[in-house]
Amino acid sequence: MKGRVYYFTFLLFYLILVQAKPQEPNPGNHNVLYLNSYSMGYTWADSVSSGVLSVFSKRDDINVFVEFLDAKRFGNKSFPEIYKLYKKKFRSIEFDVALVSDNDALDFMMDYGDSLFPGVPVVICGINDPYDYNFDNKPYYGILDGIDLKDEIDMIAMVSPVTRKLYFISDSATTTNLLNIRNVKKLEPLFKGRFEFSYLCKYDPGVLIQKVKTLEPGSAVALINYSQDINGNPVNPESIYLNVLRHSPVPVFMESETLLGKGIAGGIFIKGRIHGSEAAQMALKFIDDKNYIPEQRFRKPVNSYYFDYRILKRFKIPERNLPHGSLVINRPQIILLKYLRIILPLLVVIGFLLAIVMHLLKNISKRKKAEAVLAAANQQVKEMNTELEEVNEHLSFTIEELRRAQLKAEESDRLKSAFLANMSHEIRTPLNAIIGFSSLLGDWNLNPDERENYFRIISSNSNQLLHIIEDILDLSRIEAGQMKILTEVFPVNDVLGELTESFRGQTNPGVSILLAKNSSNIMLRTDCARFRQIISNLVSNALKFTLKGFVQIGYDIISENNITFYVRDTGSGISETNLLNIFNRFWKSDDESGSFKSGTGLGLSICKSLAQALGGKIWAESVLNKGSVFYLSLPDFEVLPSEIKPDSVGPVTRASHDWNNLTIAIAEDEISNQYLLTRILKNYQAEVLCFKNGKEIVEFMTDNSERKISLVLMDLKMPVMDGFTAYKLIRGINHDIPVIAQTAYAMVEDLERIKNAGFSDYIAKPIRHDILIEKIRNLLKI
Repeated sequence: MKGRVYYFTFLLFYLILVQAKPQEPNPGNHNVLYLNSYSMGYTWADSVSSGVLSVFSKRDDINVFVEFLDAKRFGNKSFPEIYKLYKKKFRSIEFDVALVSDNDALDFMMDYGDSLFPGVPVVICGINDPYDYNFDNKPYYGILDGIDLKDEIDMIAMVSPVTRKLYFISDSATTTNLLNIRNVKKLEPLFKGRFEFSYLCKYDPGVLIQKVKTLEPGSAVALINYSQDINGNPVNPESIYLNVLRHSPVPVFMESETLLGKGIAGGIFIKGRIHGSEAAQMALKFIDDKNYIPEQRFRKPVNSYYFDYRILKRFKIPERNLPHGSLVINRPQIILLKYLRIILPLLVVIGFLLAIVMHLLKNISKRKKAEAVLAAANQQVKEMNTELEEVNEHLSFTIEELRRAQLKAEESDRLKSAFLANMSHEIRTPLNAIIGFSSLLGDWNLNPDERENYFRIISSNSNQLLHIIEDILDLSRIEAGQMKILTEVFPVNDVLGELTESFRGQTNPGVSILLAKNSSNIMLRTDCARFRQIISNLVSNALKFTLKGFVQIGYDIISENNITFYVRDTGSGISETNLLNIFNRFWKSDDESGSFKSGTGLGLSICKSLAQALGGKIWAESVLNKGSVFYLSLPDFEVLPSEIKPDSVGPVTRASHDWNNLTIAIAEDEISNQYLLTRILKNYQAEVLCFKNGKEIVEFMTDNSERKISLVLMDLKMPVMDGFTAYKLIRGINHDIPVIAQTAYAMVEDLERIKNAGFSDYIAKPIRHDILIEKIRNLLKI
């Protein structure tokens, strides 16, 4: 008995939560009941709902009552209690029409509709197999769901006249799929002489993919339904679909909207919003004409044709063959670029940042909608409090938890809103300088000093923008749990010395950057790149808030298993309240004087996550108006004997710029990148050979073995043949030639793959002139 009370309590409270915001009916208006099988958040249900409500919202004389059964999670066991609730809730409301979406809502209406809403016409949509229901003497009408397979085959015949054989892929165990294949075989005589039908139905997934790889030209895949292997074990259908699309040498046509853009050539789709809109239009006819009776109980929905331009081009299917009104995605756009070298990278960066901002705005919008639903649910709880006194004790705890969640959500929204506002400023500031000074470069009246100054400003702001992007990418990898650590052993004193030197030109006037001397030869075992990133972020942050005095880098050996690094400054300091928040994500503080400081509010949060990933910890101490000290504690180090010195990591002294005896090959498919690298190397009098892909350079080196090439700059992502494949073939021709990999993927796992492949070195895009020349000199020892 006690278990039933708990179940009843939970059920009633949940039903309260999922109800749409209560709407007071206006006397004289028409009343419409919209009953949805699921709850908000399900893609199909939300799409249908948006179509239904978009039609009714255009009429001021209609009151819409929206109810969610949430049958996806709770099934139909709660239907009797929901019936009792609706009996009481709608006892004084007369409905003109009811609209139900999906089978669970229809099942509810079939069982309880005559009792709750006697004589009310019902419009249904999203129903599978509606003819399985007995609608005798019932005013039930609606829109059919599903795509006619014959229409799909007719569409293939129109789009691809050269296709003579159709393959139908299915498992041999699922009842639904067996029925699908049976229906296909019924259609086979209709297409005799036009298509040969072939069936791939009795194969395990691995064997099926091997069969798909061997499909002959002049054929196509017209259907994929695969849910179980030949032993009846369930498999992931989407994984099977994607594997087929990845390996199929012939076009695949499907009615799955979710696979559009992932490899299918196209298909006939039903849009949920259009489906709901058609049902709502039918419901209006019942409202406006009390004697309205449709000519047929169910009619076909409006279907849409969708195709993928890239796949059509791949299989040489001309657009003129597509049905009238077809929608084509991934169609290339032609853009005229006046300054390709500068503007194209900027457009890529702006698009990436806008996508991030839109994603965050979408999340905020969803959260606000969820809060509105939560507020409506709380209001209903208050109105029904007298009816739920016997379960009030159980609900109070849940309400308190929801209140805490709401406060937490509000705080999260506040931080994200502040982050977005700050990001807009941080992105627009360097972009303003980049775009503004880029446009000024076209002025032919500029003297050399002015032009050099403009280039310096563009370069500085580009580096600032790149730093912002790297912070966002680091945050994304940390949140996704994809941060990888590469352990190596390196000399601490050398690394700290390099970092100190790199910041000397970035200090404010009157501020010194110091390195605390330590005679111990410390070798640290950790990820050197991430260690550099943490110390660099801490120093950069200290310089930002230090207007006079110094910023000092150093370390202390605490114990055999602990070394603690510190960054000490004489800056504005941090108050005790702000000291509790500085490592929080999205949190950003200006200095205590109130002056604005640039930054995304992510740097210290990323430092904390990186320190934890390295097995250490980070913390801070500060005195307001006197300065701050940030500490990084790491394990796993060793002290070398004093007579042993670690290898120097400093640069080798270089000679002249005269490389006229060198021939450098560039494998790069982007013309602008070819031009940039050529201009850099021509400044050093080197001979430059350019190739558009890996195949061209391999063929050249094979056919011209007597031609000496000093070094190769190899892009990794190219058409025809990528950089990894080309590198392996070049090594078979010449074992000793240095090869530098060029990559736009600067993540740890990508760099690890480059190292494992055996490249002589790598350079990440955007390519810096000085770093490229230094790497070439190191490899060629010039």
